[in-house]
Amino acid sequence: MAKPTKSRVTNYEQYSVFSGSPAECSHHLIYGRFGAWRDFSEKWGLKIPLLNREHNMSSKGNVYQIHNNPAAENLSKICGQLAYERIYLAEKLASDENLGHQSAEDWLNEAREDFRRQIGESFL
Repeated sequence: MAKPTKSRVTNYEQYSVFSGSPAECSHHLIYGRFGAWRDFSEKWGLKIPLLNREHNMSSKGNVYQIHNNPAAENLSKICGQLAYERIYLAEKLASDENLGHQSAEDWLNEAREDFRRQIGESFL
């Protein structure tokens, strides 16, 4: 089994992004489609540290966790796509490929289309 990737969303994987408490688990921002999207998130480091109760084990109901909370699930996917696009653009800028040949808007569109190509849809 491949070694899990580090989060590319936060440098503070030891703390929950919501409460600041010591993290107990990771939430993959893009998930679903029989695990394929979760694998995509793992590959790109699109995950955030959480407490178990913030992730999927709240005793107070779904409104206090990401999973089974439609609004939180949608926001998770939006955040994941934005993080992917940021990573894509950072890697593009770090390479010498096409520097100066594309406008910033073209690069943004390219990042969005690459996400759509890999996931099959856009959440934005």
